[in-house]
Amino acid sequence: MPSSKHNNAEHERLTEALQRFGGPVALLQKVLDTIPQSVFWKDTKSRYLGCNQLFAGQAGLDSPSQIVGLTDFDLPWDQEKAVFYRECDQRIMASGEAELGIIESQVNNDGEDTWLLTNKAPLFDKVGNVIGILGAYHDITTLKQAEASLQQSNEQLEQRVADRTSQLEAAHDQVELQLIEKEAALANLKEAQTQLVDSSRAAGMAEIASGVLHNIGNVLNSVNVASGVASTAVRDLDTTIIGKIADTLKEQQETKGDRWVEYEGLAHLPALLKNVHATFESSKAAVLEELKALAEHIKFIADIVESQQTYARASGLIEVVSVSQLFEFAVTLVAPHNLASRQIDIQQEFEPDIELEVDRQKVVQILSNLIKNGLEAHRASSGETPTIWLSSKQLGENMVQLSVRDNGVGMSEDTQAKLFSFGYTTKPNGNGFGAFTVVQTMQRPWEAT
Repeated sequence: MPSSKHNNAEHERLTEALQRFGGPVALLQKVLDTIPQSVFWKDTKSRYLGCNQLFAGQAGLDSPSQIVGLTDFDLPWDQEKAVFYRECDQRIMASGEAELGIIESQVNNDGEDTWLLTNKAPLFDKVGNVIGILGAYHDITTLKQAEASLQQSNEQLEQRVADRTSQLEAAHDQVELQLIEKEAALANLKEAQTQLVDSSRAAGMAEIASGVLHNIGNVLNSVNVASGVASTAVRDLDTTIIGKIADTLKEQQETKGDRWVEYEGLAHLPALLKNVHATFESSKAAVLEELKALAEHIKFIADIVESQQTYARASGLIEVVSVSQLFEFAVTLVAPHNLASRQIDIQQEFEPDIELEVDRQKVVQILSNLIKNGLEAHRASSGETPTIWLSSKQLGENMVQLSVRDNGVGMSEDTQAKLFSFGYTTKPNGNGFGAFTVVQTMQRPWEAT
């Protein structure tokens, strides 16, 4: 155990240290002046008995000693605040219980509005009687300003989301209207095609067919214009802003932590915006794909119209395309559901790696006519399984044979002799254009690359 001599020496050193600070009271004042919070204490009549230097400066005083005996009515804050502080003091001393985390506003010595987070507790004597009140607070003005700024940013973001959603809804309605207009134009096209068949068969003259086909071309112009406008409108839909807003909100959520969720419903907003963004992106891609397919079909129809009007091959775009792609698109034009409903087996016999440098539209027109003839031949056939063979064969360095064969009813020698004449048909609803167009288009040889 330490000796009494050692204890006396230690006590003397501590006493000397306290004397250097001016004694225990002066040391306590030094401690209070050092902490980064404002501290004060009052008697039971809310008269100040002391404070630290930080509080004295905020009260417009040069030193803590000047506050002794003053009340809140003697300090820079207004009458209403002084009344509020006194009522709070009296309530705490009457209840004998501390009040913590009080958020209140105050005008400082410079006339600036500030926000304080205050804690107050009653002071007791040795026998438990309340003899005053102790208070401490720190300035949270910067935090309150940040909260206000965040609230304003949230409101602005919500408004931007609402505005953009309204714009997207309006654009969506416009696209739907354009799709309706295209459907009406296609209905007009179908009606015009029906007029072509009826007029050609009744009059038997190519001039009538050409006139009706000219009208079909006009309808196709309208369809092409509507398709272009719809494609542009959908392509210009700016959905990226939704994703950017969601990313911004998510970043704020990660940065602010738990304080983020104090704003009602905000925690769910990033996920909601992501869902809205994904929905619009999916719809946009689907509509663009539909419009692309429609444009391809319209282009084929337009080329056929041009071919029928001139009865000869018109010059078109020469491009490199594989044989399998040519047959695939030709089958699509005939409509796969027609082949499936007749339970027709399609056999493909393609030599690998054959590509052609051709006018794709014209070749597909020829193949689709031949495939359609094979389909019609099987409607009057019975017996073995209906089959159409699609094949390709390299005949030389610059020659490729494309073949469409079927096992349908066949045709007589008389029919073979007239088959490629303009207007000749053996079908009740035929127009005599298909085989004739094949011959006219084949006036130019197709070279393999």
